[in-house]
Amino acid sequence: MLCYSLLAFWLLTAWPFKLANRPPLKTEQQLAASAAQVSPQPDASHRNTPDETTSLRQPRRSGSAPNRAFLLCLVALLNAWGTGLLPSLQSYSALPYGYSAYHLAVTLANLANPLACFATFAWRARTARSLLALVAAGCLASGYVTTLAAMSPTPPLLHGGLGAALMIIGWTAASGLFSFAKACIAASVSEGGSSGEGRRWLRLTGVATQAGAAVGAVVGFLLSVVFGVLKDAPPC
Repeated sequence: MLCYSLLAFWLLTAWPFKLANRPPLKTEQQLAASAAQVSPQPDASHRNTPDETTSLRQPRRSGSAPNRAFLLCLVALLNAWGTGLLPSLQSYSALPYGYSAYHLAVTLANLANPLACFATFAWRARTARSLLALVAAGCLASGYVTTLAAMSPTPPLLHGGLGAALMIIGWTAASGLFSFAKACIAASVSEGGSSGEGRRWLRLTGVATQAGAAVGAVVGFLLSVVFGVLKDAPPC
């Protein structure tokens, strides 16, 4: 996955034909000249003050640099936990409930990932409160399945269908909520300001994504292989 991500990143940034079909961008002088030709000259009573003229010329920004930096840190955390660490814990938290429950949890979690990304076309968390609530809900679901992995091979509610159902719901919710939150963050950091600024922050989002996933994968490897903290369920 990391190799494919690096290849896609290289194609987006270094592909020689990426601007072949894109119309040339107008400069600020050309845009100002076009606006002057279209709009009539206002009279003296309706002229803008210097402060108003400056505010009109400044582009709207979706967030300040500290806010976007916080979103980058949040993306790194979500990928460290969701993309890097959780896949290494899935067998430890799901297999004690049986192979059927494990297979269903893996299938639904993989299905929730693209569905959550497509859901951003219909609705997107645009405020900090809604985004943090989304992340908090994903952390609760991820914390539950992480606890199940830590308690393997005897997680709670092992005998009966309730434990398996909660485990499947936890994995599906963790995958869907984390994917939806990451898609909302990527859309938020790329909009507002100039196009070059949006591309720069979107590139930094990709760097934070890969760095967080790499750190989470290393932590999962250390916990499961090196230190032996996680215990496998006995074979059926």
